[in-house]
Amino acid sequence: MKKQKTISYGFLHHLFSVESNNTEIFLELEELPVNLSILKNGRSGIRLTIPIEEWRKITDDWADSEWCKNPEQDNRRSQITPEQFEQFVKGFQARHPEMFSRGPAQDAQSE
Repeated sequence: MKKQKTISYGFLHHLFSVESNNTEIFLELEELPVNLSILKNGRSGIRLTIPIEEWRKITDDWADSEWCKNPEQDNRRSQITPEQFEQFVKGFQARHPEMFSRGPAQDAQSE
């Protein structure tokens, strides 16, 4: 599971990004009324009623966030060095050695 980076957190909301994803931002809302309506052209739409205090906190925290201050990272591909990748693989292997042991499927492929 990818690591979440909180941008704003309140009683009714959680605004966050996910590492290695520079194309989306996530907003979880709780205990809010949701109105779903079908528009005349057949498209669906969602209307959320967000308390103004929560909205002000969300937008203020976004304005203070690293991502907002650095828009050049929008849609930027994640850049990982070979050393970082190797470190990740070694850590994964240490936590999940069974994924790296030879099994019947691997033996059959090598024949």
